Amino acid sequence: MKRTASIKKNKTFLIILVFLLLSTISLLFTHIGKPVMYRGDDIYFHLSRIEGISEGIKNGLFFQKINYFFLHGMGYASPIFYSDLFLYPAGILRCLGISISNTYIIFLWSINFLTYLLAYQCFRYYKKIDYQAFLFAVLYGGASYRLSDLTERAAIGELLSFMFIPLAFIGLWSIFFEEKQKYYILSIGMACLIFTHVLSAFIFSIFIFFYLIMNLTTLMKNKKRLFALLKAVGLTVLLCLGFLLPIVEQTFDQSFNFQVNQVAKMSDFTHTIPEYIKIALVNSGVNNLGILIFLLFMLLLVRFNALLTDSKKLFLITFLFLVSSTSLIPYRLLEDTFINSVQFPWRFFVIVTFGVCWLFADNIDRLFKRQTLNKMLLFGSITLATGLLILHGLFISDTSRYVSREEVEAIPQNFLGWGMEYLPFKTDYFEVIEEPRRILNSDNVSLQNVSFEYGGIDLYYSTKKSNEEAKIILPYIYYKGYKATVDGEPLEVNNSSVVPGLCEVNVTDSGNLKMKYHWTTLQIVSFILSLLSWLTLVISLGYKKIKKKTA
Repeated sequence: MKRTASIKKNKTFLIILVFLLLSTISLLFTHIGKPVMYRGDDIYFHLSRIEGISEGIKNGLFFQKINYFFLHGMGYASPIFYSDLFLYPAGILRCLGISISNTYIIFLWSINFLTYLLAYQCFRYYKKIDYQAFLFAVLYGGASYRLSDLTERAAIGELLSFMFIPLAFIGLWSIFFEEKQKYYILSIGMACLIFTHVLSAFIFSIFIFFYLIMNLTTLMKNKKRLFALLKAVGLTVLLCLGFLLPIVEQTFDQSFNFQVNQVAKMSDFTHTIPEYIKIALVNSGVNNLGILIFLLFMLLLVRFNALLTDSKKLFLITFLFLVSSTSLIPYRLLEDTFINSVQFPWRFFVIVTFGVCWLFADNIDRLFKRQTLNKMLLFGSITLATGLLILHGLFISDTSRYVSREEVEAIPQNFLGWGMEYLPFKTDYFEVIEEPRRILNSDNVSLQNVSFEYGGIDLYYSTKKSNEEAKIILPYIYYKGYKATVDGEPLEVNNSSVVPGLCEVNVTDSGNLKMKYHWTTLQIVSFILSLLSWLTLVISLGYKKIKKKTA
């Protein structure tokens, strides 16, 4: 008995050690092992998010709705539209005095390790066979498209979503085929996807739709499973209310760039399968599915009849997502539909990657009748995955992206992401950033004792004539939630009619004007409801676990 426990302990230690090693290797040649770092597409946007969290904490603000690191203190509502929840560990590291470049590296390394670990645990929950769980984790964590998110794209949101897709999947699988009362696993997985990357959550929702269609008879035969799925949807909404409702509130108050202007047209980024294979052979690029995934997909296709029945359904869904990433779909006809919100068709690779890795690991013992061949596939795929992981960092194509640590530390505060999606519509970005601290006012009003504080302003004004109205345009991007007072009395804050996108107040006579952002009533109520939902869920699960142990 002791020997069995010792073997199990040693095996667990070795698995963790391998995951730690692989997590390090994936960053060794692009972030750690050189005096320079690879500057991915969105690196400065995410570094700014981290810096904003750090500044907020230092000023006593947790879960702030406006990030004031952006635009030299003028603020950007990225936390409202793009949850910062999973960036807080990085923000805390910055508060401890760790440089932003080292914070970023530690954060990426942590994401890597947790992705491997969670992938292993999720597969092991599904099928309690250690070597298959290990195979899935190694293939999935080292998948080329995930490495593209890690390095070339610096797409932190999508990178984080990779961590939670296996969790959401086993929650979905549990509802359909296992313990339906564990529907909360799907809710937790989906909530985490929403908190990390809304587009990935949307893509996985499409996956759920196809999964439901493929397994509709299972739900129809057992209405309790259908009810469990509906409960999972309801619980997901409750868990995410504090994030979802503030988005709705802001979009009802005014229009934003992401609502009016298309960030990208999917039709402009489509490729054929041969083109994707060519990219995979180079093993570099923002849309690199990876040659190993292509090889495993072809193997699964050839050995389709050997797959488990449920695996065949998952393979068909994976195939649909692969086709959806290509020019075979007429995306030009879908430019004005919600599908275009995905922006890039190769985002569907996240499902293709998951599907292929899961299917291969799940069926590794049945692809061929001769177990010797299956063992060769097992060791060969792990070896190739590890080799491609190393080669990806060693021979990255665009070497001009390597920059010094000093350049990484000098974060451009004006970079809002390529689409500047969360700016109010009609905001003239270049006019706004020309003089970030400039206050504009009517000729009939003078300003004195102007002082800026974190996320706010305090000044004294006086109009030339009594009862004459004057405009003051304050250097903060307008979002619902800004509140102003004059000598303690509330004053309405609006989106400026003179300089659209900035905060504007109309004043009379004279007085002391103060303006600062405050959580709206809806933000407070929705946050409390979400917090109570999470607490209720955690307490309920804890109680069930204690009850099970004492039974």
